[in-house]
Amino acid sequence: MALRKLSQDPYLSHDDVESGVKVTVVGKPYIVAAEETKWGKARGRVVVKLANDETRTWTMNNTTWDRCVSAFGSNPDGWVGKHITIDVQMMSIRGEPKKVIFGVPVAASAKPQNSLF
Repeated sequence: MALRKLSQDPYLSHDDVESGVKVTVVGKPYIVAAEETKWGKARGRVVVKLANDETRTWTMNNTTWDRCVSAFGSNPDGWVGKHITIDVQMMSIRGEPKKVIFGVPVAASAKPQNSLF
């Protein structure tokens, strides 16, 4: 087993997940300042638990982040325990084909309506 830093979870990679699997948010999401990212843009980050109970830190792309904010709300406490379905896609990034992880928030199941009839 390869060594890793103990101060944080390893980052989520397309090698860790496949399309269709669900991850669970186990840490409050936060925004990393542009100066602290390798892209020079602010990014959303959250810790998720995989199906095998391992945790990973996920730096989300803006599409996934915005979907999660719309589904789970802007209060970080509301994200914990929620599920996200993974969608791994091939995309051209700076002219190079790369696998990109997108996430689709799992909507809470609607409660059945009580019928009077």
